[in-house]
Amino acid sequence: MSELVITEKNLLKLQQICDANLLNEILEEVNVVITSQSNFWDVTSFFHTKTEVALIDKINVVSYFIMNGGRVELDSHMHDFVDWQHLWNYMFEHQYISKNEYDYLCGYWVAKTQITTH
Repeated sequence: MSELVITEKNLLKLQQICDANLLNEILEEVNVVITSQSNFWDVTSFFHTKTEVALIDKINVVSYFIMNGGRVELDSHMHDFVDWQHLWNYMFEHQYISKNEYDYLCGYWVAKTQITTH
C-alpha cells in the first residue's frame, strides 16, 4: 500500500483544494501518516493500482502535493521534482501515461484551482 507522510498543515491545504469525494477515495487507497515536518509520498503502487480513481486525477493530486513542497518516491527512487511538469515528463518518459494524457495535463491543468475529477 502506498504511504503518504504529510504535515497537518499540508493535509488541510489538500482538503481545501480537493473535491471531498475525490480526496476521500484517494485517502482510502493510501496509508496516511500525520507528521510534524515531513511531506513524502510513496506513489509507485498508488499509480499502478487500478481503482475507481482515474490516473489523471491521481496525478492532479500528487502534482498539488509536489507544488506544496512534497517529495515523492517513484520506481524506488526519491524525487525532489522542481514542479509538477517534471513529474509529468518523468511519467510520460517511463510510459505511465500516454501522449494524450500528457497533452491533457499540459493543456488543462491549472495550479491552485479546485481539483475535481476530470
